[in-house]
Amino acid sequence: MLIGARLTPLPPMFIHPSRRIEPRKVRDYCDAFDFAASQLEVDGARVAYWGTSLSGGNAICAAAIDKRIGAVVVQSPYAAGNLRKSDKCARGKASMMVPVVPATLGEAERGRSPAVLGTVEMFHFMNYMEKSGGEWKNEITLQSMFNLMAHEPKRFVHRIAPTPLLMVVPEQNTTVETKAQLDMYRLALEPKQIHLVKNCGHFGIYGGGVGFDENIRVQIEFLGRILERGRSFPV
Repeated sequence: MLIGARLTPLPPMFIHPSRRIEPRKVRDYCDAFDFAASQLEVDGARVAYWGTSLSGGNAICAAAIDKRIGAVVVQSPYAAGNLRKSDKCARGKASMMVPVVPATLGEAERGRSPAVLGTVEMFHFMNYMEKSGGEWKNEITLQSMFNLMAHEPKRFVHRIAPTPLLMVVPEQNTTVETKAQLDMYRLALEPKQIHLVKNCGHFGIYGGGVGFDENIRVQIEFLGRILERGRSFPV
């Protein structure tokens, strides 16, 4: 059984109704495990935590403190709160709203967008989600910037062991930079496994993306090996 955040258009996935991002939903993972493991048909030793992007960082933090699970799988995980816009929060400005993604492609391409996630690939993904019927407002509170700055999954990743860890990393990720993910993986202790999806961006590993089939195949193989055999990591 996998426990993880549902994948929906970005803001509904992790934005509070007050338009405030709450990234550290670690307790939700633990509460979900408590419920799942209480069901007679569920083997608690075969439950894994799963997360993608921001929730991937949350899954890392949850797995670092919850040793009851059998494995943790993260794809394109959020690594640390070193956002480029951090100076705006540090100056302690009054509450205000800031855009999540650039308003136009040109704004994203120029690389000077005030948006929290100002990359070209982020613009294309959210534009696709909007055309697919997603409804959301392109704004969050400035407080959200502070919340993200304080979120540091890489400071917890070494504490996941001895729980087996799989990290799937897109090679050309600009939304959560590939280097940041690889640096975090190096901090993790064994048992661990990494899979680099070549020629793929942050959203290319999602459904319909060029790296989706490869990504899912690797995750299924990993979970099959680990959860069938228990916590021992195969050589």
